[in-house]
Amino acid sequence: MPVAFPQSTLRNLPSARCLYDVCDDRMRKSMRPTLTPWEIWFVPERSFAPGELTITVAAPTKPIMPLFATDRRIMLHREHGGYLHNAPLVHQEWSWDQLAVVESTGWTGIRLGWKDGSRTIVRDTKRSVAKNVVERLRRALDVHRAGGSLREHWQSITGMTPQSRDPRMEALEYLRGRDTSSVSGNSWHIMKVLERDEVPLSAQQWSRGLTVNSSGTDELLAQGTRIWVMTDRRLLELQGDTSFRVSRQWDAHDILGARLRDTERRTTDTLITTAGEIPFPSAPSVERPTMSDIRAVSAINEAVEAIRRG
Repeated sequence: MPVAFPQSTLRNLPSARCLYDVCDDRMRKSMRPTLTPWEIWFVPERSFAPGELTITVAAPTKPIMPLFATDRRIMLHREHGGYLHNAPLVHQEWSWDQLAVVESTGWTGIRLGWKDGSRTIVRDTKRSVAKNVVERLRRALDVHRAGGSLREHWQSITGMTPQSRDPRMEALEYLRGRDTSSVSGNSWHIMKVLERDEVPLSAQQWSRGLTVNSSGTDELLAQGTRIWVMTDRRLLELQGDTSFRVSRQWDAHDILGARLRDTERRTTDTLITTAGEIPFPSAPSVERPTMSDIRAVSAINEAVEAIRRG
């Protein structure tokens, strides 16, 4: 099964998958998301060494500045983007050799004492998760002091088994982070209509002003959602409300590209195919293109180029 990520776009896939496993484990323990998909898939590429494995993440909410402990270092890191688009980039790191002690403090606090006498305190969102962070840090510190490899002992330190996930689902989550397409809630519906070795390259969802006709008649049954998924083989249009069906599809080689609307000429966002031009599901509109529209058009054009390159 092919890897569903362009390697030129995401070069540190092992680190991203490990971070995803750790964040997913936290989510099950606390029922609160740790990082957004943007951070999960893109922080490793920007800030982790190739193959660097996450051991644990402490995610304080005030300020939002996660503490990452990996097999190579411990760091406080805050990215641009998402909810933090106005916040400055923050990065501070220490080696495991600098760590002297790890303690719990208060209800959700985690205190790291360094050999130079300084200390760093972060707070997590839930007491049980904060305790788990402390336990993992202590186990990792014991392995490091004994001269062991944190990478080789990752499973015993974390108490986790690396997950085996479908690359198609990973690709949809990656696209959600890259394109802010908000298709995550419908990823399983998309998976049902994809072939097992089909690679999603772009995905976009529209939910306003659309109608569903699932009975095959002209009767309008409900307000619905329409999703366009571009893969290495075809462009699919899914339509539905609580369940989805393929309403239209085009061969990927028949897609020539996409074009943004021109508000002065009152044109719409348009898909360009060998058979003609097709308006986006959000059309007609005379408003200025939104960032979501811009990303959707750009993603389709990037997918077309990727298919042409083979």
